[in-house]
Amino acid sequence: MQLQHLQYADHFGKRQDSRTRQQATISAHLIGSHQCEALGIVAKGYAPVLKLCRELIAAGVNPDSALAVYRNGVLSLQIRSLREGAKLAVEDDKNGTPRFRTARPERGGAAPLTRKNGGPTPRVWT
Repeated sequence: MQLQHLQYADHFGKRQDSRTRQQATISAHLIGSHQCEALGIVAKGYAPVLKLCRELIAAGVNPDSALAVYRNGVLSLQIRSLREGAKLAVEDDKNGTPRFRTARPERGGAAPLTRKNGGPTPRVWT
């Protein structure tokens, strides 16, 4: 999904074009605890705001744009830039407390094929 240019309203209500404005603030909305939406893109997951940052960048939005996240019309989170938000993920530590960490590439959810000691080589179906 490619985004062309967008128009944003600055804090004075004046419309500005994304091609002329270096850093725009994008409004996002939290829906429940595992879904976030902005510019027609919906991200679902454990940390949907951070995932949304990655998806917006992949869609061609300026990575230097700020993100203002609202829940029920109330500002609940502000991200300085999509680039910074995209670099983060949330993971529980050994005690179950959520912590920010550097995002790792998604692995697809399946473990790699392994061989037990002394057993036959696993067969790969193609």
